[in-house]
Amino acid sequence: MIDLLNNDGTYAGRQYIRPLTIGRFLTLDKYQNYLGWQAPTYLPSGSFSHTGFTGTYVAGIPKYKLSIVLLTNRQNLGTDARGYFPDLGPVQQAVARAIVSGAASSQ
Repeated sequence: MIDLLNNDGTYAGRQYIRPLTIGRFLTLDKYQNYLGWQAPTYLPSGSFSHTGFTGTYVAGIPKYKLSIVLLTNRQNLGTDARGYFPDLGPVQQAVARAIVSGAASSQ
């Protein structure tokens, strides 16, 4: 799905979703989010991401035609004394930044 969003609905030379539909998914709302996606401020403009309860993370970076999928399971680590699972946000952001930095330096 991320590749389809990055490529205006096209994959392997075939149009699966109309560009107009993709545009609607990737139009910021008044809260600065996309339809079903977050607009991460730590990635290039136009990037989008989504996280899951267990720590799953996906991001699309259209500027570099990149799709990132990071599969983790924070539940395996257990909860802290307050009953909270670990915050994987810093790890997710660090991985995404490193990949984008590599893409930027290779251009």
